[in-house]
Amino acid sequence: MELLAALLSSVNAAQIFSLSSCRADNDPLEPATLLSEDTKADTMIRDVEWFFGRGLSMGCGLNWTVPAEWRDFSREHQAQLIRQAIRREMEGPQIDTGDLECLLDALAARTLPGWRHRFHTTNWDHLLQTEISARFAAGTLKPR
Repeated sequence: MELLAALLSSVNAAQIFSLSSCRADNDPLEPATLLSEDTKADTMIRDVEWFFGRGLSMGCGLNWTVPAEWRDFSREHQAQLIRQAIRREMEGPQIDTGDLECLLDALAARTLPGWRHRFHTTNWDHLLQTEISARFAAGTLKPR
């Protein structure tokens, strides 16, 4: 839940969903009210831009850092080693994307017509992309 709270710190969380709604024992969510009645009739697509940094990965249990002995390598060599190491770490048992799953499920269920979410990350891992791709494959997310 801490990750989810951090992700929503710059967004009015009540407009999207209640943080406690991620628990399975809660009642179903009511529709979000992101738009006033006047703007709901407007057909223009509106984007919500989500920017994620390292905190997203750390919140999922990917606490990996570049080993000090790699810092003297060239940028290209470092990048190659980092990508390989992160890919291995992403498969580890410590990874828990539960907060991401909850966020994506809530956004899929609660986003009003005319709105779409665009995700940006500075991370070299692909935890977020994996969760989004899984939902597209399952048919629970549709492109807009």
